[in-house]
Amino acid sequence: MNILVSYNWLKDYVEIKDSPKELARKLSLCGPSVERIIKEKDDYIFDTEITTNRPDVLSMIGFAREVSAITGEKLLKKCHPELVSGSIRFRNEFGMTKKNQNRKIDLKVQIQDKKNCLRYMAIVLNNIKVENSPLWMQKRLLSYGVRPINNIVDITNFVMLEYGQPMHAFDYDKISGKNIIVRKAKKGEKIISLDDDKYNLDKSMLVITDAKEPIAIAGIKGGKKAEINSKTKTIILEAANFNEVSIRKTARALNLYSESSARFEKGLSDQLPLTAMARAVELAQNLVKANIASLLIDEKVRKYQPKKIKLNKKNVETFLGIKISNQKIIKILESLGFEIKNFIVTVPFWRDKDVEKEVDLIEEIARIYGYHKLPTELPVGKIPQKEKNQQLYWENKTKEILSGVGMSEIHSYSFVSEELLKKCGFDSKKCLKLLNPLNADLEYMRPSLIPSLLQIISQNQKIKEEFEIFELANVYLPKKSGALPDERLNLCGAIVQKENEKLFYQTKGIIELLFKKIGVDDKVISHQAMDKKQRSVSSPTDNIYNILHPIKTAEIFIKDEQVGVIGEINLEILKKFDIKSSVAMFDFDFSKLIKYTTTNRTYQPIIKFPPIKLDLAIVLDRKILWNNIQKLIYKNGENFVKEVELFDIYEGRGVPKDKKSLAFHITYQSANRTLEDKEINKIQEKIINALEKNFKAEVRK
Repeated sequence: MNILVSYNWLKDYVEIKDSPKELARKLSLCGPSVERIIKEKDDYIFDTEITTNRPDVLSMIGFAREVSAITGEKLLKKCHPELVSGSIRFRNEFGMTKKNQNRKIDLKVQIQDKKNCLRYMAIVLNNIKVENSPLWMQKRLLSYGVRPINNIVDITNFVMLEYGQPMHAFDYDKISGKNIIVRKAKKGEKIISLDDDKYNLDKSMLVITDAKEPIAIAGIKGGKKAEINSKTKTIILEAANFNEVSIRKTARALNLYSESSARFEKGLSDQLPLTAMARAVELAQNLVKANIASLLIDEKVRKYQPKKIKLNKKNVETFLGIKISNQKIIKILESLGFEIKNFIVTVPFWRDKDVEKEVDLIEEIARIYGYHKLPTELPVGKIPQKEKNQQLYWENKTKEILSGVGMSEIHSYSFVSEELLKKCGFDSKKCLKLLNPLNADLEYMRPSLIPSLLQIISQNQKIKEEFEIFELANVYLPKKSGALPDERLNLCGAIVQKENEKLFYQTKGIIELLFKKIGVDDKVISHQAMDKKQRSVSSPTDNIYNILHPIKTAEIFIKDEQVGVIGEINLEILKKFDIKSSVAMFDFDFSKLIKYTTTNRTYQPIIKFPPIKLDLAIVLDRKILWNNIQKLIYKNGENFVKEVELFDIYEGRGVPKDKKSLAFHITYQSANRTLEDKEINKIQEKIINALEKNFKAEVRK
């Protein structure tokens, strides 16, 4: 998440001696990454990326703490509840005790969903006069990109930006029953937001209600019913802590996002509401002249216990690769708000969801010390060998091989549209549909990589007419109702060329090279024509019958297990994608494929005796696969056939329509002696007889 941080506003909390450019450089090296600096009149705005695990830095106080730790400059305001301006007075007078019973205004708070709401604080303020907030506050809000509304709403937004704790204000007089309830929404409940948008709620969503109906979508957006306006005289200030998963799911379900939800869904501490409430009341008293008109209500689900972690200095030095003094370690951690005594570190509440282990503390020491200052030395000793049987090794190896033959790796979305599925003949009802898609083009989890590759080919053909691409990624196939989907790692590639009669064989050649490089024994590989009538309904290739050419297609088997398919794309499918070139593809279940891979190689001495190469051309039925012909030749070669190489395929004039002509080299060689012509001719004749008998082949003269 990116935030805008005002250089001038930042100076309210920490001493800064560096120029904006220099400060941005230091922060980017050791902490939040400043992506750009925006000059605005007499100020500089840092456009800064904050990682998801650091919601504490989504605030001016948190950001100032980072600046102080990185630059070594002094914080002007402490970032601890008991030391925040106004907090001590506020807690002493309006703490958890039942003092000051003369307060006449009553308010009740009830947390019904204690799993998703760990804390809810509320207080009533009266003598309110709603008007514009001071100019200095408006400038601060505008520097972040927040539009000023009125003094009460601006105070809640200001505190959220200052401390990172979202707050909300309700008009007390509009609350039915003077009762606030935190619960799950009921079936059929609706709410109209402050923006006048109507939302249908469901039972999974956390809401804030009065005695009658919802008045806010918890942690996301306030409702119109209890809106603050010019007639408001009495308000309820709210500061709460909500479960991040609940907030995230509700925001996505409603497609409703806010500065508040962006913070809650990253996980905030349940100790932060006290700090925010103290600051908000202080501002209301000073700027609006508001009076506190009720006891402070603080409903908590649990008692807070600070997290303590034992830090071992030896581990610090081992991880960092440097010698570092105790004083330096203590100074770094204390500058970030950690307390350390006898190397037992107490984690501040604003980091209690981020720092959990010793290694997290070491990471904090490393980044503030400066990653760029750590030595870069190669480790001494033997480098451990790779576990070559691991899937990751074969993924990298496969990518390396395919890139080596000129193919470009691509990365496409795991989500596809219903239209894309229909173009390829997939039934969208049998595919996994997302409950909350980002948009209509990303509604379904892809059941195959082929639709994505065809879409990419269509988009890129105007730039380049011929190219080769591949992708190695997951596809998602549904299981029985309620079960998690079957995630399969698939390898899919495409060769795009202008009219090329040998495109299928070119694709087949790439696969044969891949198999050879990854150690698949070619003697256990077989090809079969895809016959839809004979295939099982559950076959992973069933969904692509409408995509591939009815004849120029083959299934690949290893030891009788189907691992994938290669073939040219059906012309009708190419027309749907407006693809002008010819396209051939391969699609493999990668998890099945790597079961047959090996890094073991058998080396044999070079044969001293000369090879003899004879050519043979035959005409036979076009449906007969070359793989079967090749196997038959080896079988009848009496162990003297070393290689069978197909070099020509012809269909056309002089060859019947249902036939094809194949021309190939047969290499004969013996490891023990020089073969004689008479002996080779005899074996060649045996091979021809076998081809005639098994495939009704005719030898071309």
